[in-house]
Amino acid sequence: MSITLITMYEKNRSTGKDELIVSHGLDEEMRVVILPTEHPASLGAVFDEEMREWLLPECAIGSDQRSTDDPLRPPRQANRDDLLDWSGV
Repeated sequence: MSITLITMYEKNRSTGKDELIVSHGLDEEMRVVILPTEHPASLGAVFDEEMREWLLPECAIGSDQRSTDDPLRPPRQANRDDLLDWSGV
């Protein structure tokens, strides 16, 4: 399983330059995956030249299982349990 990343360019307020960041992802069943707004490579994604898309491989999904109950700990990365099913909307 891999997640296809939906990316966008956003102007960096410090540098004034446009930077590529992740908006969200789509799993293989086209369900939305919430991801941090960072450069795709910093999430462990690789660019597939043939598909012309950023892909987040399964080995990068759910690698950090820290709790989000503690506000001083960063939230855990998206994993399969975090996928949002929009089929009933």
